Amino acid sequence: MTGFVFPDARLITRDVLRTLLAGRPEPEALGVTVSTKPSDPQGPRPYVRVQVDGSSRTPRLNGQQAVRLSIWHRDEGLGFALARLCEALLLGAHAPGVRSFGDRTGPIPTEDPDTGEPLSYLTLTARLVPEQLD
Repeated sequence: MTGFVFPDARLITRDVLRTLLAGRPEPEALGVTVSTKPSDPQGPRPYVRVQVDGSSRTPRLNGQQAVRLSIWHRDEGLGFALARLCEALLLGAHAPGVRSFGDRTGPIPTEDPDTGEPLSYLTLTARLVPEQLD
């Protein structure tokens, strides 16, 4: 019997968002950085960090990962607007390795507990396409 693995939704989401946000005219998206690395408090804003909070699979080869987006911005209104934009773009996105994205939590505006900066976050479900091992 051949085994199956699922792709890394974190990397797929990062790449999809980079492509979809590039050249967007909305002020909240101008100059956005999308990464899987932690945000540097002195780094560029806006900044979107993509992480995976958990994953599951079924015997019928349905796999999913909970993808969390943390969005830092110069202004709380722009940060929340960017979170909503990211959600809308991903819910309509088609990407290799992902069947679809579904909403889960948020977007929720708040502030970074360490720096006090405007921070919004949301969680989506990435429904994954299995890859057969050789």
